[in-house]
Amino acid sequence: MIIWRGWGVLAAVTLFAGLLGANFLVDAIAGDGTYAENSLVFGGIGLAVGGAATYLLARWLDARNPPRRLVDPATGEEVVLHARNDLFFIPMKYWGFVGIAGGAVMAVAGLLGF
Repeated sequence: MIIWRGWGVLAAVTLFAGLLGANFLVDAIAGDGTYAENSLVFGGIGLAVGGAATYLLARWLDARNPPRRLVDPATGEEVVLHARNDLFFIPMKYWGFVGIAGGAVMAVAGLLGF
């Protein structure tokens, strides 16, 4: 079961799109089967690109919906409402960091021959 709030599900979509885009792009440029032979390197690069796209998308969504301050006229108490975009209770921008770090680890592992 996937749990998300707001546009948080887009984190999974953009990370997967980075992997899928790398697959199609590498095979289109270098020929069929190239991605499969070097899947750790190219998959890691695609995941890192997807992570960067996830982070930028999360920042754009946060800037598009700034926090709203509400004041209770009777008590003067202030409440701040934030738009939340989470996937599995983790904010979307942190999924971008996970994608970048995971992609870097995959690419380095592929280059080292693991």
